[in-house]
Amino acid sequence: MRAKIISCALLGEGATGKTTFAMTLTGQKVTKVLMTVAPTAHVLKFSNVVTIIWDFPGQKQFRLSVTRKLRSSEFHVALFFVDISSKSRFYETLRALTDWYKILPDDVKNKIVKVLVLNKVDVCSLEISNVLKNINDIGFLKSINPELIDFIKKCEDIIVMSAKEGYYLTNHGKESLIKLIEDLVFKLLNLGLYKIGHI
Repeated sequence: MRAKIISCALLGEGATGKTTFAMTLTGQKVTKVLMTVAPTAHVLKFSNVVTIIWDFPGQKQFRLSVTRKLRSSEFHVALFFVDISSKSRFYETLRALTDWYKILPDDVKNKIVKVLVLNKVDVCSLEISNVLKNINDIGFLKSINPELIDFIKKCEDIIVMSAKEGYYLTNHGKESLIKLIEDLVFKLLNLGLYKIGHI
């Protein structure tokens, strides 16, 4: 059966919630999450659209396998994860985002849809309004990592979520992560960012 296939990359430092996000979306029970040591595919199907969610390891010792996969496969969207559970984790994981962006091949950087994910809102010790303010504050970004200024401008959206609890925040309250992916898939289809393949 032929279907439209969308490939999504989950990028970011270790323990930012990428694996939990992928498992929650695909209906897997999240108990103890082990360290991801290689790119791992999780599959979601909506009608004739297949979304392949690639969970990439965040630790530096696995960066070579991440680079190889990103440069040998076609991706349509990348979700860049930041851990906002504490101030130190927020700063640390935000600072590292530009390293992840640099891994993407130049031709992919220009056409891939980029989404910034602020994860772990359910255990966040920070004021969410302040986190969002900082993300849009050039002075703050410059103090963390000047390269973030350009990166944030290139992100299509900023999502605040709890991968563990399975929701993200909107102006109307909490929405399920499935709704997030459905909306993202609809956008990508409209942009023509997919490939045709057999499932």
